[in-house]
Amino acid sequence: MTAGLVGETALITGSGRGIDAAIATGLAHAGVDVIPLSRTANQLNETVIAIRASTVER
Repeated sequence: MTAGLVGETALITGSGRGIDAAIATGLAHAGVDVIPLSRTANQLNETVIAIRASTVER
């Protein structure tokens, strides 16, 4: 975990798919509190599931 990112918050637009979804997942995995945004609820739900699957409760 990158100590410099723990406790930070990031708002990621377009995080329902593609590179932005990967960025949101990667930042969450690094300890950042992520607020994902997307126009499509189904795609956003997939990103949230991926984030939850790749992170551990803090």
